[in-house]
Amino acid sequence: MAATVISKGIVEGTMVDFAFWRDKAQRFAAQREKAIQQSRRPLNASNHPEGWGFEHVRAFQDTVAARWMLGDGTPRAIEEFKSVASLCAVALGSANTDAAWAEWLDYLRRDSSDFRQALWIVSSRSTERRPDPDVEIPASGLLYHVEEVRPDPDAETVPTELGEIDDVYRASERLCCRLSDEAQKGDLTQTAQADAKTAAQETAGVGYGMVAPPDSSRTVTVKEAAQLLPVHEDTLHRMRKRNEIDMFKAGSQWRVRMSEVVRVRQQPKYQHR
Repeated sequence: MAATVISKGIVEGTMVDFAFWRDKAQRFAAQREKAIQQSRRPLNASNHPEGWGFEHVRAFQDTVAARWMLGDGTPRAIEEFKSVASLCAVALGSANTDAAWAEWLDYLRRDSSDFRQALWIVSSRSTERRPDPDVEIPASGLLYHVEEVRPDPDAETVPTELGEIDDVYRASERLCCRLSDEAQKGDLTQTAQADAKTAAQETAGVGYGMVAPPDSSRTVTVKEAAQLLPVHEDTLHRMRKRNEIDMFKAGSQWRVRMSEVVRVRQQPKYQHR
């Protein structure tokens, strides 16, 4: 489990590691490429600070939640984005609801430079009711109910700050990469602290005939170790054959202890790459 800290407000202590965020970044990138091939535009999101009020309108039910509205995307592209965005939001501590994707957009609004503020001018209405008509013909197909009030010709203009993310795929990919980097740093820091504590215990106890405790740091796959160092997986196996890194087999898979990854990473350079 890796602790993630981002300065602008991302919650601390997420329950996933760097590989989770790296995978989600790749999925957002793949979705963006597919969306551009299909509609030549990436998916965007608009933010209304007081909410759009379209949640109960059938035409907007799949694209609106809370203060967010998705646009410029096919129904399938929107559903695929909402699925991955909801996973990311839940990983950061949000409730597992149908609107979790909107909370992921809230994270982007607070922690992404891709969110832009805008200014939209709307007019208020007076509350004077219209006189009842002699004959009333009900209108069908309206998106929302028409207020039975007279428009005020001198209505005060009210500025409302809207916001927009032009490319939610790119913004999501960038934030996931940041979270992945923070998670890697958290893993390396925790492992280094554990190694320092173990070394201190060995130094204090071995001189008095005590047996040094075994290395209890967690293990990672060769792929994960290669991403942490960073080198190619084939390079790690060549280093193993030269006894430059300690690896062992768990079943049919090679594994590496995080303490060994930290030791190799702290060396000034890797030889014979």
